[in-house]
Order: sequence, then C-alpha cells, then structure tokens
Amino acid sequence: MENFGIGSWLQRRRPKSGTKTAVVAGKREFSYEQLA
Repeated sequence: MENFGIGSWLQRRRPKSGTKTAVVAGKREFSYEQLA
C-alpha cells in the first residue's frame, strides 16, 4: 500500500464526515469539507 500523505486521506474522509469538525485550532474549528 502506498502512502499518499494526508491530502488523499482528507479527500477520502470528506464524503463520510463532511461538516463534522476535523481540526480545532484555538477558537477556530475546521470541518473535513473545509480542509479537503
């Protein structure tokens, strides 16, 4: 299995989790959709 980095993981995760919070940085929250 090849390692395609976090970029491909986000693309695969977006359909499953969409608007759920993926990252919290201080008071800001980013969804999987925003990161992908």
